[in-house]
Amino acid sequence: MSRLLQKPLKLIIIYSLIVVAFSIPVYYYVINNIWNAELDEHNQLAAEYTRNKLAHVNLDEHELTRLLSFWNLVMPGALLVPATTANFPADSVYTISRTDKHVSYEPVDSFRGLITYIRINGKPYKLTIETNSEEAVPALRVITSITLLFFLVLIAGFILLNRYVSSRVWKPFWQTLSKLKEFDLHNECQLLLEKSDIVEFDELNREVNKLIDRNVATFQSQKQFTENASHELQTPLAVMQSKLDLLLQEKNLNKSQHVLIQDILKALNRTAKINKNLLMLAKIDNQQFDLVDDVNLNYELNEIIQLMPEDLQGKNLRVNVRMNQDVIVRMNNVLAQILIQNLLSNAYRHSLPGAIIEVSLTSEKLEIANTGLESLAKEKLFKRFSKPSRGSGTGLGLAIVSQICYRYGWAIDYEFSNKKHVFTVHLK
Repeated sequence: MSRLLQKPLKLIIIYSLIVVAFSIPVYYYVINNIWNAELDEHNQLAAEYTRNKLAHVNLDEHELTRLLSFWNLVMPGALLVPATTANFPADSVYTISRTDKHVSYEPVDSFRGLITYIRINGKPYKLTIETNSEEAVPALRVITSITLLFFLVLIAGFILLNRYVSSRVWKPFWQTLSKLKEFDLHNECQLLLEKSDIVEFDELNREVNKLIDRNVATFQSQKQFTENASHELQTPLAVMQSKLDLLLQEKNLNKSQHVLIQDILKALNRTAKINKNLLMLAKIDNQQFDLVDDVNLNYELNEIIQLMPEDLQGKNLRVNVRMNQDVIVRMNNVLAQILIQNLLSNAYRHSLPGAIIEVSLTSEKLEIANTGLESLAKEKLFKRFSKPSRGSGTGLGLAIVSQICYRYGWAIDYEFSNKKHVFTVHLK
């Protein structure tokens, strides 16, 4: 990825390079035409000069031959010879490349020529005048060099201007971005964005402030709802459970009524668990467990396993624990207990009777494995209310585990290998 200001700069440089590349042949074409026009004019003037000098000559044949030989000798680039036609064709110009007979250090030169006809002593003569046109090449080289120099100066100016714009003009944007990165909903601090003299950035800051204010209000409302629900929902559920417990103790209940009340109690217990877990997820999402300490996972793991003997005896399960040195992590102590308890409860719930739950703890990972018949749907495993249809849980335990891992930047994996469900929390 590239920065915003670098994108137009790259396009400008590429465009400038293309323009310069196409300008060089255009320069050559224009300069060559101008140079040829100048040479044609020069040749015409030379031809006119020759015509004026020789048109009125009145010499015998022998003297005229000597004069023309002398003229061809002292006029380099000009050749005057008798014409083979009595009619005078129109003047013609041409360009030719050949060795220069007057110098020896240039192998091949380019010449611009003119062919015209004049009369001397009443006889037609063909006059050829050629002028070296190689001087256009150095001029083209100089212009090309100057063009490239200005191109480099232009690019350097673009880069310096880009840095200036980035450091000065875009300063309000970088300030806003920095404050947004530092902003935290849970700190309950108002985001104060400075006013800018640039209309677009000032409008951006106003809209960002409005958005932040709405999000803060929504967060506070959600947090307040979570706190209220914790009290308002748990209390009536507890009252209903206690009333139903008292109702079960009535002696005049028949068997069907007794079974019906027990079913209602089970549904209430499940509702209470779901409510408790949803509140737990909401508190984790709202980062209400912000107290962080050094937690000894070895100690917490042993404490929770010792509190589960009755659950293990119900399915005749055993727990095999492998731990090395103490594993200390920086996290909330309550969340550490919830993490371990939910993973162990999940292993207990889905283990076959008489199976062994294997727990392994190292400084890199916490791994819990239990026996099973078939693999679970990995893509749905850590989503809320995702559980096997025959399961008795709320479907929120692993979702809570996933949220705790996300809270501390840990990764949690699941795999089914050798008829075992293996959950791994990567602590690093």
